[in-house]
Amino acid sequence: MAKARSVRPALMILAVYFLSTWVGAAAVQAQGPVPDITLSCQQPQPIEVYPGATRITIIDCTLENPTIHQEKVN
Repeated sequence: MAKARSVRPALMILAVYFLSTWVGAAAVQAQGPVPDITLSCQQPQPIEVYPGATRITIIDCTLENPTIHQEKVN
């Protein structure tokens, strides 16, 4: 019986310790969205490759920022 009384406080301390670490982990999930950008491009026209060709094509792309964060794109 004396052994059970000495184990009970140790178990309570361990329970409080594990519960306190679990509560701290739950608070981390309240962070906002991560900055992000989305780049989508249309299919490019074929480039003509023959002597005297300009070898130039135009590609139309759209850059979107779905978050409130400002992003610098180079």
